[in-house]
Amino acid sequence: MLSSANTRKLLFGKKRNYLIKEIDEIREGFVSNTFQSLLKGKHIKQEDESCAFTIMYNNHKKELHLTAPDQETRDLWVKGLKHLIERYSNSGQRNFINSDM
Repeated sequence: MLSSANTRKLLFGKKRNYLIKEIDEIREGFVSNTFQSLLKGKHIKQEDESCAFTIMYNNHKKELHLTAPDQETRDLWVKGLKHLIERYSNSGQRNFINSDM
């Protein structure tokens, strides 16, 4: 969950640091089996889908499922993460091109 420190709720798992270089994809909404299970078990509500996103990492082997307090916050997180991923990817390409010269 993404929200203020006072209202953050961790449903499953433990705290962990994630590296931008490990992220493969960002998916918006309830586009995962985990979110579908949480929905079916009534841990989350269908109307929360606009606040949800999933980070696929470690060659699509692992997933991190998050919900923001509102869609605007979710969109900012998704946009920011995609920007960081693109910058990291582009910096690697520049280093690769420069190393061939």
